[in-house]
Amino acid sequence: MSPVVDAGIEAPQSRAIGPAGQPIPIAATFDPKALTPVLFLPRSAAGAARLELEGGPYSRASVENIASGARRDFDLTGAKTLVLDLAHGPLAATLQPGRDSLGQTGNMR
Repeated sequence: MSPVVDAGIEAPQSRAIGPAGQPIPIAATFDPKALTPVLFLPRSAAGAARLELEGGPYSRASVENIASGARRDFDLTGAKTLVLDLAHGPLAATLQPGRDSLGQTGNMR
């Protein structure tokens, strides 16, 4: 399991895995206004990282490249993982809660 720096109460225990299977350290906290999980991933020359999404379900990820300010949203409906490119700078991924099979909003357990 990759190291996670828990900067908030009940931060998600998501993991990031590099292309060779190596763990990538992440820091996890919550957005103080929206109470949604925010995951910080470091720049990595290895490039692609698979983020295993724990604590979901999540409907969307809003990802920002911290170095360039570029932003992109990803649809996560039903997804258990998200692959991100870390070669161009560190990333901040804000996870928006989705609804589970019972219609309840996820991640606030």
